[in-house]
Order: sequence, then C-alpha cells, then structure tokens
Amino acid sequence: MSVISTAWLVGEIVLDNDATISINGSDRTVSAGRYMLRDATTAISLLDAVQTAIADVVASSTVRLCEDRLVRIVSGGGALTLTIPTSLQDALGMTGSPAVGTTVAGTSISNLLWSPGWPETPLGNPVHADGYTVTDRVVSVSPTGLTSNVVKHHSQTIANWAWAAVPAARAWTASDAGGEFHRFRTDVLEPGYRFALYSNVDEDSTSSTAVTWPTAKGPYIARDLPDDWYRRAVPATDSVGANIELSAVKTSVIA
Repeated sequence: MSVISTAWLVGEIVLDNDATISINGSDRTVSAGRYMLRDATTAISLLDAVQTAIADVVASSTVRLCEDRLVRIVSGGGALTLTIPTSLQDALGMTGSPAVGTTVAGTSISNLLWSPGWPETPLGNPVHADGYTVTDRVVSVSPTGLTSNVVKHHSQTIANWAWAAVPAARAWTASDAGGEFHRFRTDVLEPGYRFALYSNVDEDSTSSTAVTWPTAKGPYIARDLPDDWYRRAVPATDSVGANIELSAVKTSVIA
C-alpha cells in the first residue's frame, strides 16, 4: 500500500490507579491520571510515560506510534521481556505478555486512535481553523426600537467534520476492534474524554517508521452523539463503508 494522507483522532485515557509495567523482571509504574495516547506535551502523553518507565530499566528505549497505526517499543539494548497491565493493554494494542524482542510491536491498533483513511471535511469553518465561535448573547430592544442592548456571556469553539465512505474496516465491524470508529466512539467519545485531531498524517500500512506529527487541533470533547450515527455509503451493502460526521466542542488542555 502506498502512503495515504489522513486525519488521525487521538484520544484520552483516564487511569484511576497507577499502572505497573514489568520490564525484564523489574516493576515500574505509570502514575494514575489523565493522558492523551500521544501529545506534544510530555507530561500528558501516555506513550512518553510508558517510555520513561521502560527507559528507567533499559536506558535509551523508545515508545512510538508508527505509520502503520501500531505502537512499537524499541529497546535501548538487548531483548525486552514485558508484562503489560490490563489497564494499558487496549491503549497500547498489546497483550499482557507481548513477544520478547528488541522491538516489541502491538498486535492491534490502539482503541484511542481512529483514522478514517483520508482527510476531514470541516463543516462551518475553513481547514486551517479549529472550529467556529458560538457566543451566548442576549439582545434587548426597547418598545420604540430607539434603544438596544447586547450582553455577551461566554463563547465556545464548535467543530464539525464529515468523512464520506469510510472503509468498512475503519467504521464498524463485528470485531469492534481498535482502529474502528465504533470502538473509538464507545471508549473515548461517549464518556466525554478529550481527543485531538491531526490533519494530513502520512499513513502506510507497511511502514514501521515513527509518525511525523503535524500540529494538533483541539483538544475537543464530543458535542452531539446521535445513536443512529451509522449511515451506509451505499444503501444495499455495508462492504463499502459508512458516511461519518462528528461534532465537538474545543476544551482547555489537560491540567
């Protein structure tokens, strides 16, 4: 498969308790808290937190999300024997005891990542903007019409996007696995967790090269989540995929 340019939606995970990873028999913890799967701010990036834990045992080890949408842990020296706690397995796309090696690759796509397979179409704002502004304003006009008053309360940024004919494997299959919109909707959007949108990510299903990240838009939380969101791209079949729309409100960054 050649390289494609696509939007990537990267979601948040909330760890209620510390997560203990075993690295070559030594335990290290990822502290409880809120993390994006990946973020430019190291303190709120789950991949950076996992990397810090592993590199504390095997120096110079790295944890990265690659162009094929899989997480890879690359040893800084020698084979890695890892035990991944249940709370991190879906987020990393790894089993509890992944294969031992100098590179440990996820066997599935993280449930905190969704890629539709092509760029987003913004609805209501140009591509460069994070969304459009909606202001809560109260307008009063006197009976004569000679005087008026406008009171502005707060404003928020709303973003709406559409993706036409998202491939079936990325929309909603019987597997309901990471990488599908239905799974991302269930695990990130419905609970009201944050997500960021990255436009025009280079994706390649045959590449283990680390992703080059553009500047993120957001973070957002889902605004409206209609129950009947699934719309077949072709009425008579699911094999082509679905038309998907998403509405969100821009929020502050994670504390």
